[in-house]
Amino acid sequence: VFTIEASVTDINGQQVSNRTGAIVHKGEFYIGVAPRGYLAEAGEQKQFDLLTVDRGSEPVGDVDLTVTLLQRRWYSVRRQAEDGQFYWDWTVEEVPVMTTTVTTGSDGKAVAALAPRKAGGYKVRVIGRDAQKNEIRTATYFWVWGGDEFISWQQDSNNRISLIADKKEYEVGD
Repeated sequence: VFTIEASVTDINGQQVSNRTGAIVHKGEFYIGVAPRGYLAEAGEQKQFDLLTVDRGSEPVGDVDLTVTLLQRRWYSVRRQAEDGQFYWDWTVEEVPVMTTTVTTGSDGKAVAALAPRKAGGYKVRVIGRDAQKNEIRTATYFWVWGGDEFISWQQDSNNRISLIADKKEYEVGD
């Protein structure tokens, strides 16, 4: 949604303002992707339902979609901040491990199947192009279990509680 706002000041210094919004679509259709469950076993095939629809939610058929499986590799480091506490800093690297192409049917539907070999977190990115060559994309996530190798996960700094006292001293039972 693009918001357009204008203000006009007249000769007496009085100001009048207004704003409006306009929906700007990325392309001629939207892509939907849904994993058949958010967990999978390493080496097993995982299916994803795909759907292409126009702005009115009507199916758009015969759309070529590129489906890419990206393994998410997390790099986390604990750093001491100015307050003396340690916090996690992290970055994620998304490494393409598999790509396939599917074409939606006349009903706008298709199914993509991918088989990740290693455990970890994955992103499935789906890209299509409309008649004007606009790139339209969407993505979803899922997790893979199995195997005996180390898996990196995002580390969060949410393992502490800040206590704020409402008085200076407490007695037994307070």
